[in-house]
Amino acid sequence: MFDVRPRTLSGDLDLEKIKKIEAFLDLKIDDPVPQSQRIINLRPKLKHLEILNEKPEQIISIVPAITKNPRRKIDFWPEFFESNIPDESEILSVFDIIEATEQLLKESEAETAYSIPIKNIIEAKERTEPAQMLEVEEQKFDFPQIEEQPLEIKTEQTLSFENENLSGREPDLSFWSRAKLDNQPEFVVGNQFLTPEFLLGKQTAEKSFRWGAKKKSLLIFLAAALIIFSFIPLFGWINKILIAKNNALNSGFVAYQALTLAKDSLEKAEYFKAEENFKNAYNYFAAADSQISDAGGWLVSILEKLPGFSYISSRTRLIKAGQDMSKAGQDFTAMIGLFQKSEINFYGGENKNSLLDIILQARNYLESGLGSLISAKQNLDEIKISALSSQIQPQMVIISDKMPQITESAALALDWIDKFMEILGNQKAKKYLLVFQNNAEARATGGFIGTYGLLDLDQGQIKNLFIDGIFNADGQLREKIIPPPPIQKISTAWSMHDANWFADFPTSAQKLMWFCEKTGGPTVDGVISLTPTVIENLLELTGPIDMPEYEVLLNAQNFAEITQYKVEVDYNKELNQPKKILTDFAPKFMEKIGQELKNNNLEILKIINQAFKEKHILVYFSEPELQEFVKKQGWAGEILPAQQDYFSVVNANINGYKTDKMIDETIKHSSQILEDGSIIDTLEIIRHHLGGNSQFDWFNKVNSDYLRVYLPKGSQLIWVSGQTKEENKSPIDYQAAGFRSDSDVAQEEQSLKKDEASGTDIFEESGKTVFGNWVYVSPGETVTLIYQYRLPFRVDIFGKDTDFSLLAQKQSGSPGSKFETEISWSQNLQAISLPGGFNQDAGKTNLQTDLTQDRLFNFKFSNAK
Repeated sequence: MFDVRPRTLSGDLDLEKIKKIEAFLDLKIDDPVPQSQRIINLRPKLKHLEILNEKPEQIISIVPAITKNPRRKIDFWPEFFESNIPDESEILSVFDIIEATEQLLKESEAETAYSIPIKNIIEAKERTEPAQMLEVEEQKFDFPQIEEQPLEIKTEQTLSFENENLSGREPDLSFWSRAKLDNQPEFVVGNQFLTPEFLLGKQTAEKSFRWGAKKKSLLIFLAAALIIFSFIPLFGWINKILIAKNNALNSGFVAYQALTLAKDSLEKAEYFKAEENFKNAYNYFAAADSQISDAGGWLVSILEKLPGFSYISSRTRLIKAGQDMSKAGQDFTAMIGLFQKSEINFYGGENKNSLLDIILQARNYLESGLGSLISAKQNLDEIKISALSSQIQPQMVIISDKMPQITESAALALDWIDKFMEILGNQKAKKYLLVFQNNAEARATGGFIGTYGLLDLDQGQIKNLFIDGIFNADGQLREKIIPPPPIQKISTAWSMHDANWFADFPTSAQKLMWFCEKTGGPTVDGVISLTPTVIENLLELTGPIDMPEYEVLLNAQNFAEITQYKVEVDYNKELNQPKKILTDFAPKFMEKIGQELKNNNLEILKIINQAFKEKHILVYFSEPELQEFVKKQGWAGEILPAQQDYFSVVNANINGYKTDKMIDETIKHSSQILEDGSIIDTLEIIRHHLGGNSQFDWFNKVNSDYLRVYLPKGSQLIWVSGQTKEENKSPIDYQAAGFRSDSDVAQEEQSLKKDEASGTDIFEESGKTVFGNWVYVSPGETVTLIYQYRLPFRVDIFGKDTDFSLLAQKQSGSPGSKFETEISWSQNLQAISLPGGFNQDAGKTNLQTDLTQDRLFNFKFSNAK
């Protein structure tokens, strides 16, 4: 070993020169790339990136100086170690670059979408080896700063040379150093890696100490190099993710454009084009997902699970949700397209699909689409909306809010299909009683039943459809049943054509099924009722149907009048089959519907759905599960329960011909909430007869109506006006004639109480209190019937919040009425919530609408004091 310490000419140590020298190790890496050659500006300059390119303005000493032994101050960059160990904020910065790229893409059109040339990124990397972090325009970003804690060095630690304790005395400067630079800040290695033992060692021999110091410095250098080179692949992966993210965003942008096009195509009923657009969207989303996975999906999957990286997971989930929604849209449009690709034959036939065949295929598409929607909902639920771009956050809120409803609707549609398949005879053949209720002659569930039919379904195909006049069946009836008292005015015995007496359709349907059996007919699985309104609305879509054998062309405008004329007057008296025109019309009509399903399937569904809402189609099934299903859909035509106020006006034309087609009806309702919380209702029914000049005589007769008003059970009549006081008298002695009573009719009669002053029948039916009166209106005249009554409950006027509701139920099968309602309240109440459309005035509110379907109104009041 050689002693290289400087000496004087006399051979002594040159202490003055030694004092000017200190240990110095400069590992700072110079920036090899000029600022002008840096190519890519993607994101704001970040503080943690600056340390790679320039020396910080102020260097913080991490290890305090050893004041009693300042011999060894190793002066080099602790940030060298820090900068090569990426912390959370550094990795976040990479995805900030991704976010900036995504933002640029979203602000551009598809054809001019901003993208980063891959070639430029690669060339930049080649010119800046070793890899340099990228700079961008100056912006302010807040990132968490980790404070560096100083390392405490205890005073009892010593530094020994040849068993000599150096603590507590002046140093003899027994090792060399080079001259200290002017104005060089003094600091030592950061506490992340260097401990006092690491810095100073514990060698006792001077030579061993010098070798130990060199050895430790070498270890530091090797550790730093190892860290640098171990993270070079990481930056390569991040670079790949950056490129892939850019490509994925481009794919996602195009995918969402395809979704928009698919939506537009659906609105235009261009289902094949919509299906193709959904397919394209799915492929683009799949490509975006694949690009992320191929470029480093494992790294993304790790990062997205770490705290602070929710936006990575959110954007990955958003791409997957888009892929799922595209797949669902593709399935749903393919399902709708089934009806356009195939012609349906309800009666079967070669090269034609039955309705059940199409529905089975549709079910498969719907089930697949539902699975995709569930997956999309799960992905959307995992998205942190605040981590997404502000431009898409509002849309994401809407989508996330609507997705449960959409998924629920799809699940409900799947349940509908399963039930519909059962109705069509998928599991076993079905037989249904068809009743055609003529609403020109009003009855409780729609109209007089002049025509009935028997429908046999098996595997979705019509195996038999029999249509006949109902009096032919009634002629076979051997049972003698006492009819309801108003019916006794025109018929001594009760039979099938009058069986729809009860406003609750399930009750009337059961009577119809019973009478059908008693006439020698079969036991049926249910009852399907429809009015001429359904046929007329469908004829608007299908166009006219030619009936050359009857020399008529039936269309939406003349169907009811022509068929009525043919069955009442112009029929073959020798053949004596007045309903034969309807028998011949049915298959032609069904064939037309099958053809229109290819081009107007949604329009047909809309017409049928509207017919269910307005109760022009009613269904009843003897199978409890099916019946519960139709009740939930509102297709059962039942008298509904109500929490508070309720009314339903039900007309029954008794020997009034077809004059209800000429009646214009207006219903005015008012509720007055008194100071004690009691409620007085007034119901005004105005009926105006428009007949008198019709070419058909049955439209020019007096309208004879037994009118019933269904009210909350326990309602008390105060007064009535406009009615005709009339007694219901039995035409014969039923007991002597051997007739028996119907249980439902008998129960109604047992509850009957006659208001002697007005002649009003007051009884209970279907859980309601019913007022019944006769009302007659001649052609060209108007009759106004008014009821005033007290409701059986009170409003809580002392409560903080008081609810009040009104359910106005439309009569099944009727064309509907004009409707007005007004709610008024005392001064000790104030309205805090009103239904939409209501006009508010001082102490009252009102609404004018129609009663073409059931309507529910909810109000909320509070105590004004």
